[in-house]
Amino acid sequence: MNDTDRASMSTRRRTRVWIALALALLAWPVVAPAAPAPLRRVDAVHGRDAWPGTAAQPWRTLERANRAAPGTVVRVAPGDYGDAPVAAGVTFVGESQGSHRAVVTSAIVLDGTGTRLRGLTLAGGLTFEGAARNNVVDGCTILRHFRIEGGVDAAPRFNRVVRTRMRIDDLTAKARDGDRLLDAPRIVAPAIVGCDITVTRDGGVLWRWSGVDDALIEGTTIRLVNGGHHNDDDASWKWFWVRRATIRDCRIVLDTRGDFGETGPFAPMWRDSTTGVRVVRTTIEATRGGFIFSPNTAGTWVCSCSDNRFDHVTVRAPGRLWLYQCPRPDNDVWVASSVEAGRFEAYNTGDMPRGLAVRAFAAARGAGRRRAR
Repeated sequence: MNDTDRASMSTRRRTRVWIALALALLAWPVVAPAAPAPLRRVDAVHGRDAWPGTAAQPWRTLERANRAAPGTVVRVAPGDYGDAPVAAGVTFVGESQGSHRAVVTSAIVLDGTGTRLRGLTLAGGLTFEGAARNNVVDGCTILRHFRIEGGVDAAPRFNRVVRTRMRIDDLTAKARDGDRLLDAPRIVAPAIVGCDITVTRDGGVLWRWSGVDDALIEGTTIRLVNGGHHNDDDASWKWFWVRRATIRDCRIVLDTRGDFGETGPFAPMWRDSTTGVRVVRTTIEATRGGFIFSPNTAGTWVCSCSDNRFDHVTVRAPGRLWLYQCPRPDNDVWVASSVEAGRFEAYNTGDMPRGLAVRAFAAARGAGRRRAR
């Protein structure tokens, strides 16, 4: 084979390679860019439901907007709306003009999948109910109440509230009526992140959860303002059957304005197999008086709560602070945490937990400190 033949063969090989590459590129699937989400608008003042819902011709009611296709973004003009935005897969975005906002005056019950509420004032309260899944409330204001409620056949799962302000009288999550929830569908993975919550009521339990798994509360301030009177079962913060919750980088403030006597309310009162709770880099404090910190109340079964961990937690009260927990010190773990109180009493604890320092209330300003044994 002479040089000319070798050159011709090399050219044919290169040609075949280029043809193969071209065919491969032609066969490569072409992915079209995602189409933008359909955009619609609602205006309670200037809209009409007979219109197409465009910026120039908006709908008037959220009831009409609820018929939008999943994936639609509905912008809600400032004004008052007596119906609720609940369409599955639809994002409702509140607009504002100065101090005027989009206000939903009716109670909102979300029991579907993938509804997103942004920048709205929910003046009638919000409930995740039944089969509610993957709903998100972001940057809203919630008034009256925030509830998560399950039923006999289904309970809410994977719903989130982020960057939201709440001024409410009820912060409740309940898998089913009653507190003994062994057989009920459980509420799974609710998340409250970056929120500012104030719960105000005269008497009763302000923050009550039962039958909840894998909750996340992060970067949130919760103020429990209780103006009621003392009775044996009063607890500002009470959990039953809660498993594997995480409270991280939070501040929980107890403002007890009623007549709770010297001991104050329980906060928290954890009962009946509340297990695996992790409280991390969090402060729990009273603005006046004292309270009973009880992560393991006897409940239905003595010492039924276990494996709860407090890591870099500060518990503070200017008055008397009681630590009430199971006498088995290995049930709950304390790491680099402290109690700061005007008067501290450990009741029914057996040995004091390791990793828990006890200080005088003035220690918050750097004064006297002692380490519990």
